[in-house]
This record gives sequence, C-alpha cells and structure tokens, in this order.
Amino acid sequence: MSPRAEARLSVRADSDAMALVRAFAERFAAARAIAGDDLARILVVVEELVTNIVKYGYPPPAQPGTAEIALRLRDGEIGLEIVDDGQAFDPFSGPEPDLDAPLEERTAGGLGLHIVKSLMDRTRYRRVAGHNVVEVWRRVASAK
Repeated sequence: MSPRAEARLSVRADSDAMALVRAFAERFAAARAIAGDDLARILVVVEELVTNIVKYGYPPPAQPGTAEIALRLRDGEIGLEIVDDGQAFDPFSGPEPDLDAPLEERTAGGLGLHIVKSLMDRTRYRRVAGHNVVEVWRRVASAK
C-alpha cells in the first residue's frame, strides 16, 4: 500500500505568507523523504500560486483574507490544494504565453502560471461557496 499523508496550514494572504508556506512545505517534504527535485518543483508552484493570491486576490481597498494550504501525499503523488477567499480567478484558463515572440512584443503576465502547469501533471480550479480552490498534482520519485 502506498503511503498517505496530509498536512494543512492557514495563513493571512499578505507579504508574510510566503515564508510561512515555504517552511511548511519544506517540513512536509523532509518528514516524508520527498526527493529534493520534487520539493523544488512544489516550492516553485506554491510560491507562484500564493504570490498571485497576495498580489491580486484582494485589490484595494480590500484587506488581505485567508489562504488554506494543504499538502497531500497519496499513491506516489504529491498534491497541493490552496483555498482562498479572494476575488474569483481561474489561474489555468488564461491563454498560453507566446514564448517564441521577441521579449518586447510579449504580453505581460501568464509566464508564472505557464511554469506551474508545466511542472505539474494535473491542475484543476473550482469556485466553491465564494472561495477559489486550486489543486495541482505531480508524481514524485520516492517518498515514505
């Protein structure tokens, strides 16, 4: 039977959130012997998603809300779920950036979310009861 584990963290979606989320993910990975390259991918993904919530989820004059982060290890996959109470935003519905266009002709934005999609095996967004629910999953090399 594959190992299963889950951990949760609740943070205020402000400038201090990323340090807390990073430490949380590192502890989760260390406790479950998740390989360094798999942890690196998760850290890039969680940083991009949480940073977007902090920067764009609560436009002024709104105060920062709450983000709930869950990490799950199931059947050889690591999953990340982020639930926030910010404005509705599907990070996976936008157009793909044109990576072949010259830099001066590229539209700003979208590159970070493109990276998220490329680093993960599956992504999903839902809006549930006024909350954004983002889930991403990736197969991991080894874990206990």
